[in-house]
Amino acid sequence: MERCNTHQKSLKLICLNCHMILCSRCTPLHNGHSFDHIDDIKTILININNNNQSNSSQINSNQIITINSIGDNKNTNKITGIFSDIQTNVELLYSSVKSKVSLYQELTKTENDITSKFQELHDYLVVQEHKLKKPIITDKEIIEQQINNQLCELKSLNTIINQIKKQLNTKNGINTTTNINSTTTTTTTNNNNNNINTNVDNNLISSTTINQTSNLTAITQLQPLELDVDSDIDASISTDDTMSVADTTDRYHLSSIIKSMEESLSFNDFLHKNNSTLFYQPSDNTNNNNNNNNNINNSIVNKCDDSSLLHMVLQHKSIARLNNSLTSSCNEKTLFRFIINNQLINTVKNDINQSVKLSLIDRALFAQQQSMVTYLFSTDNECKISLIPIANFINGNIPFDSLKIEQVPIKSEDRWSFNSVIAIGDHIYKFGGGLRRSNRYQRFSISSRLIDIDAEMTGVGECNCISVCYDSKDYIYLLDGNIKSNTIISRYHIRTHKFEKYATINNTSYHHLSFFYRGHLYSVIPIQKRIIKFDPVNFTTVNLAIDLLQHVPNARISCFDGKGNIYIQSSTNFIRINIETAHVKMLSATKNISANNQLIYHQAGPNENNIYSLQGKDHNFVYSIETNKWNQILKDDQSDRSFCGSTIITKL
Repeated sequence: MERCNTHQKSLKLICLNCHMILCSRCTPLHNGHSFDHIDDIKTILININNNNQSNSSQINSNQIITINSIGDNKNTNKITGIFSDIQTNVELLYSSVKSKVSLYQELTKTENDITSKFQELHDYLVVQEHKLKKPIITDKEIIEQQINNQLCELKSLNTIINQIKKQLNTKNGINTTTNINSTTTTTTTNNNNNNINTNVDNNLISSTTINQTSNLTAITQLQPLELDVDSDIDASISTDDTMSVADTTDRYHLSSIIKSMEESLSFNDFLHKNNSTLFYQPSDNTNNNNNNNNNINNSIVNKCDDSSLLHMVLQHKSIARLNNSLTSSCNEKTLFRFIINNQLINTVKNDINQSVKLSLIDRALFAQQQSMVTYLFSTDNECKISLIPIANFINGNIPFDSLKIEQVPIKSEDRWSFNSVIAIGDHIYKFGGGLRRSNRYQRFSISSRLIDIDAEMTGVGECNCISVCYDSKDYIYLLDGNIKSNTIISRYHIRTHKFEKYATINNTSYHHLSFFYRGHLYSVIPIQKRIIKFDPVNFTTVNLAIDLLQHVPNARISCFDGKGNIYIQSSTNFIRINIETAHVKMLSATKNISANNQLIYHQAGPNENNIYSLQGKDHNFVYSIETNKWNQILKDDQSDRSFCGSTIITKL
């Protein structure tokens, strides 16, 4: 153990005032200070360990002493030093770390959401890029094949020219030898030692008829060619002095050939630059192991007679005929122009910038939202009430396969009609009757799981299947038009619980869906194939310029998203109508609609918007607005929920 430099005694104390490690002899200099002793610290740590393991031990409260003299045990008091609350400190630190872990996970999730969305955009752009490039790539592949074929045709033509030249040299008594290493050619005469220059000019002929010696003499002025684009191709020898180029695989690639052509002033210049690679051709006495790669069989080339020449011409014509048929089948005039609308691109960029943003979340609000639980509230034809927890407010990404039904142990006296139910705050209201007419209303509390109000709608007559909507302030509006020629509008004050008759809309019928939007009351009337807009201040009514008959002739279920869009499903079609622009969009429909009901819109997160349809056994579905797809949910549900009330509610 470490010892005191002054007294040479073991260091066993901590002065909490001076933050120093001391021995017992040092304490007079710290008179009146508080100390922790190593033995007390050990005891605390041992007790904490025991508490963590069994929760049966108590930390000794007499763990820190305040002393005037370390040797006077009578002055020992209750310890109040840094180790007295070590258990509390551990718990606080653990809680803090756990909170930060939760925060880190939320940040990671947000980061992953950003990555996922931009990856989606990137994948979309990649697909669009490939769509644009596909016809160009296809044409390039065709042209590349044509270039290869025509180079092979040139090679076979060059082989014929070389054969004619060989016959001419033989006839004139000239022996041609080739120095492959230096790529130079020398000639010697057999009779008169006349040196004949075999360099050629820039003329190239595509066909030659050889009948006379004078014609053979003319061939001496032709440049010998030999072309192939394969990596193992033999190339020709130029009788001109040439430069040596390294014979590497890349020299035979099309990109290298194109570059060489761009740098060449003429064909002979091109031939001169590639004579030891692309146009290399062995001499007669060169051992060539790649005979099968030649366009014209080397066994024919090595023969210097008219018969072999005829065979070579025949083979060349076959190659030319095939190339002509391939070339004629392709449109060489196809060209593309890449047209760019930079103004539109900039608009799209601006739209993307506006559609993806990172906003700060208030920590207190975040904690509050984390404690929220969202439920689907649903009733059935046996007058039972069910709750289905779907997600808290902030997280989204609802695991639909894990949804479970919580059965509330109460029953109502009558079925709750699908268009007569509305959620406000912690309560769900139902007005009028379902199967039978009634002038009573009920209120269900999500907190107590009880119906806390069951009373008469004073001033409102008996009714059933009335449509209700909330003005987001004080009133719930009741639209009673079922089996009536005119609609009677009453309203209910949510704080005073008072009812009053408010207005009448003439020449109407049963209201399937009603809602408030931008200060006006809207209602969908399926029987009359129209949507009306009612002004609650001026008491005026207008029809929206939307033809429901054309799109959903028999509307069965519907909902409003609070953003100006109505979703309506018929037995065959599913549409979205914007009530401000009258724009109608056809969506993917589900064919599992058994009866009239209400759709339930829910925004689970910034990028997750769902619509629920709860009609009971084998008819419970959720629609994703983002993916335009329906999925079946609650497959174990045995209840019949057709025509019954359902809504969504969030509990704090």
